[in-house]
Amino acid sequence: ENSAIILTDGKKDRGRVLNGYNDMRKYLKNRLIKVDNVINKTDRKGAIVYGVTDMEDDQTKLQKITTFGIPSLDDTLGGIYEGDMVSLLAPSKGGKTRFCTSVIHRALVDHGVNCLVWSIENGYLGFEALIRARHFHWLYNLNETDISKMRLINSDMIRKGEFPSKELEDLEYASFMDFKTNENYGKLVNLDEDFDSDTFLDIIDDYVNAYNVKFICIDYLQLITGDGRTPKNERIAEAYKKLLQYLKRKRIAGIFPAQFKQTSLSELGKHKEEGFVNADLRVSAGESYEVIKTPDVNLALYADPEDIKNGSMKLLSVPSRNSSMFDPISLHVDFGTCSFYEVE
Repeated sequence: ENSAIILTDGKKDRGRVLNGYNDMRKYLKNRLIKVDNVINKTDRKGAIVYGVTDMEDDQTKLQKITTFGIPSLDDTLGGIYEGDMVSLLAPSKGGKTRFCTSVIHRALVDHGVNCLVWSIENGYLGFEALIRARHFHWLYNLNETDISKMRLINSDMIRKGEFPSKELEDLEYASFMDFKTNENYGKLVNLDEDFDSDTFLDIIDDYVNAYNVKFICIDYLQLITGDGRTPKNERIAEAYKKLLQYLKRKRIAGIFPAQFKQTSLSELGKHKEEGFVNADLRVSAGESYEVIKTPDVNLALYADPEDIKNGSMKLLSVPSRNSSMFDPISLHVDFGTCSFYEVE
């Protein structure tokens, strides 16, 4: 009844006038979520009384969701586990989305995990081009030792539909069909929705439940919008805290790219020659301290423009709650195919 009034005449709710379709939709969705929470009591276990509760081992042991594909990093962290929130810091245009694409592709293809991607910055078609380029390279080039025989296609060609030859266009189409139809791979849920602080978690939960999603990526959380009354840094902080609780409750994992703040880039520039080991990255996140404080694992990618031109980057350890510190890892990068290889 209230939703109908909001749609037609408008209604005052907690000091704010709600009016029209969008307000009605948000109001109705929030109220239905409350009903769902009453009906579905299975996500939380209540009190776990050790010594009394007879709990099987497989109920308490966290399952591995996927790996990063960087041997030294996987040796240190073991991979990405249920409940893990991973923050990936990098400068603007510093490889965040492409690194996440590589990790997501690995989860889908190597581990058969259903993944959800919400690409606010690039849009769903932009992310589709990246994952297609990654899959093409994985399918046709990964085991090719003769460079002259490699078939070279990048995300820009796919996005624009401009291929070097009809043969390569047909091969890419076959690769995309393999990605979409191979039953050994996980499903990719590629979102195209409004990214609003009031509704984003409800939208995620709908798709997580519908498609049994175990791994999510939001690119990126710092772009979250709101009603204009809450400062942006508070919206970002609240989004990170809500997502952490959600991942723990649902026993799924996620990777979330984020921006460095400018002072931290200057700090990294000063320490580059000594290998970054003395750079203090504890307050390196832009716009909200929760970008580093909240996640279980914090990582950083760094390269100056000359390094990027040469396909060279460093993967850096940022102090984290649930991960060991590691020495900087040298990477060779092919941005066009979202490929990240450990130099060692």
